[in-house]
Amino acid sequence: STAGVLRRALSTELGVGSLGSLFPRRNNPLTASASSSPVINATLVEEPEVVVAERMLLSEKKKMMIIGVVIFVVVIVAVVIILVLFLDTKRDDETAVVPETRRPTMAPTFDNRPTLQIVQERGSIRCGSAENGTTRALFFQDLCRAVAAVVLGGDESNLEVVNDKWFPALENRDIDLLIAGATHTLERNVREQSTGSGFAFSTPYFYDGLRYQGMDTYVVCAEEMKRYDECSTLSICVSAVYSTSYNTISALFPPEFYKVAPSVDDMRNMFLNGTCNVLAVESLQLTAIFHDSDTVIEELTSGNRSLTKEPLAIATCTHDTEWSDIMNWVIYSLIYGEIQGLQQDLTRCQQSFSTREGYSTLPFANAVYCVGNYGEILSRDFDDAIRSEINEINKGTGMHYCIPFGEIGGPGTEDDMFLNTTLVSIQATSELRCGVIAPDGVFERNLTKFGLDYCRTMAAAIFYGKSDAVEIFFESDEQAYTALLARDLDVVVGGKIDMVNDLDLGLTFSTPYFISDQLEFQDVGFYSFVTRKDDFMFSLFVDTIVLSTFYAYDNGIAKEEGFEMPLISIFGPDMLWALRDAISFSGNYVELFRQHFPQYHPPGRNGLNKDSANPQFLPRPGISSHFN
Repeated sequence: STAGVLRRALSTELGVGSLGSLFPRRNNPLTASASSSPVINATLVEEPEVVVAERMLLSEKKKMMIIGVVIFVVVIVAVVIILVLFLDTKRDDETAVVPETRRPTMAPTFDNRPTLQIVQERGSIRCGSAENGTTRALFFQDLCRAVAAVVLGGDESNLEVVNDKWFPALENRDIDLLIAGATHTLERNVREQSTGSGFAFSTPYFYDGLRYQGMDTYVVCAEEMKRYDECSTLSICVSAVYSTSYNTISALFPPEFYKVAPSVDDMRNMFLNGTCNVLAVESLQLTAIFHDSDTVIEELTSGNRSLTKEPLAIATCTHDTEWSDIMNWVIYSLIYGEIQGLQQDLTRCQQSFSTREGYSTLPFANAVYCVGNYGEILSRDFDDAIRSEINEINKGTGMHYCIPFGEIGGPGTEDDMFLNTTLVSIQATSELRCGVIAPDGVFERNLTKFGLDYCRTMAAAIFYGKSDAVEIFFESDEQAYTALLARDLDVVVGGKIDMVNDLDLGLTFSTPYFISDQLEFQDVGFYSFVTRKDDFMFSLFVDTIVLSTFYAYDNGIAKEEGFEMPLISIFGPDMLWALRDAISFSGNYVELFRQHFPQYHPPGRNGLNKDSANPQFLPRPGISSHFN
């Protein structure tokens, strides 16, 4: 052993035969103390030190190895944890943009200047339209020409018509406006199906509706929703392009009773070859199917009722509501021209003009003089049968019309609330600040009280039925608008729609809740809620509350049945019961109206156009100044 070798080496060097006499046992103190030899004493100390030192070195190595292993493991674990945290954060950052969100992002990047400025600098307007070569396409293109004449002048080269481009092209700013038979629904204001984005819509340029057309027996089957006996072979063709049509038919019939046609040509061919025996079409769409072809169908029966409301409107992007307002006033110009008997007159058509300050200074008369009045355009592109009663000039009958809501009750998201910054702010303060324009006179006082109840209805919608969560400020119109723009008010009620106020002051006017009854259209007053243009979603919310009172009446919902109103999620999950709370407080429009105007029997223009039986066209005040 090592100890034996050491002893032998020491014995040889010291000249002793045995180490036993030189190295007493460490546990024998008496023997050690009796010795006086320094060598022995030195050796006594050295042997245990050598042996013990060797043993301690081995122990320290083990300890160091263990400590080293522990440190290594700790470092590795720390590195792994840091790496996992880093990768998780990076993955969150990368996937944060994947889920659908309606919150503003930095991409894609668009030119956010006013659309009018972009169009005028470009020198042309890009108008999305329907299929080329049909009569309805010509009608849409005439409307495009009217817009181009107002914003750029009457030169035909200013217009670029892009066929078969719909909402995706508008969302990507490939086109400046869409005139292609698109139906305005509340759903599309917030979340159009093909894009997931919302769009602004003009006042309707044509009121249409879905009807059945086809073989007599099968049209009756379709209207009665009968699918047995002689109706077992019913087959309805519906266009895939028009989602409102498809949604309607797919909700009424199982898939085996309808066929989807990708295009107008396909729909015509499918009907002619017997694939389907009934068409579900709007009147303008029907012209594109048969009136524009050489095919003659002698026994084509039309259904007796309209399945849907289809207010066709000009669609634009929501980031620029002033641009959408220009579309409104172009349509009002065309209607005004028809009322006044003004027709296309190229000698009065301004081919070009210098840009002036204020949108209200645009040459709106160009729409008529360069293209023609509304009736002139319609008769140029269609036969007289196309113009139903609702598309005529109103002369005093009920005008309150509720646009279709669409699918508004899906799951709401916090993104919807995020976009509605004014609504979020109001909820945070627990009170709606409502300015009420209060003119003098007995009639006006009733009108003021009517508007005041609409303020309370708005509060009920926002604050879960609490109609008194509102602070009322009585103001003149000038004071009210100034306070609204300064953000001292959230909303104003009782504002009269006027061209300058609408186009130049940064104000948005809701659907009118009251229309005065003067027979001369230039004296007609349209009373509305007024909001700021900088929050499209809040303006839409306010408009929706007005429309909800129309909707309730159209659907036979009275105050005590307010819970039958649809749930609405497009303004966020907090507003899910907004329509129910609104109607549970105010009742439907007729109930609310009769509280303040019991003497109105019938209510004239304030009647509801429930069955689309009354004329709907009437220009707004201010447009006449452009024709003087």
